Amino acid sequence: MERIFRPIAKELIKGGIVVAGAVSEFAAEAGEQFQDLLAEAKSELEKSNGQGQKPEKTESKKRRKTQRSA
Repeated sequence: MERIFRPIAKELIKGGIVVAGAVSEFAAEAGEQFQDLLAEAKSELEKSNGQGQKPEKTESKKRRKTQRSA
C-alpha cells in the first residue's frame, strides 16, 4: 500500500511547492503595486489639501481685516 501512496504524496507535495511559489510571487507583486498606488494616492491627497488650504488662509485673513474695519 505504501508503494502506491508514497509517489502520489511526493507529487502532491511537489505540486504544492510550485503553487506556493507562484502564489508568493503573485502576492509580492500585488503588494508592490498596492504600495505604489497608496503612495500615489497620498501624494495626490497632499497636493489637493495643500491647494485647498491656501485659499482658506487667504479668506480668513480677509475676514479678519473686514472684522477689524467694522
